[in-house]
Amino acid sequence: MRNTDQLNGKDLVEGLVSHNEGVIRHIYGLCSTVIRHLVTSNNGNAHDAEDVLQEALLAIYQKAKEKNLKFSCSFRSYVYSVSRHIWQKELRRRKFDNMAMTASHACTDPEDEIEQQVVYNERLEMFRKFTGQLTQSSQKILGLMKSGFSVREITEIMGYKSLQYTRNRCYRSRLALLAKISAARQPGKQPQKDFPG
Repeated sequence: MRNTDQLNGKDLVEGLVSHNEGVIRHIYGLCSTVIRHLVTSNNGNAHDAEDVLQEALLAIYQKAKEKNLKFSCSFRSYVYSVSRHIWQKELRRRKFDNMAMTASHACTDPEDEIEQQVVYNERLEMFRKFTGQLTQSSQKILGLMKSGFSVREITEIMGYKSLQYTRNRCYRSRLALLAKISAARQPGKQPQKDFPG
């Protein structure tokens, strides 16, 4: 593959799909500042921005794997657009959650609470089941992410040497979990192998 400074959008997508570390590092360098600005300018923080960028790259990865990815702008603009959509959706969810919390104090239906708890427990069980099939390091990374640790904190806890390496490991761990869940929903499809380390 060419020098990462000379890559076009197609090359970047191919590098993302093939898990090319140099390309993924280049994508983070290309996009992280603008996504951080987007999120922090709109009621978010740096941790939210990292999550949004990872979610955007996962969405792009999935579309590319399905051969369903088409864009006519620069790759950076496309990532920004996907990230903006993800962040807007998250803000709507947060606003709804806040409104729901306020409304729930006014009148609470015990059956609704039970149903919500059942759904939550099912999702938690699915997370545990498929996380348990990953490598120990992926399990630990996902647990730390779920607990709200920042990339910097995860880097220190895991003993990694750089934030970029930690971002790559977080991305790959999420991707492996997503592949396991996706394969379970589509019988006959082989799940992607987890990444060592």
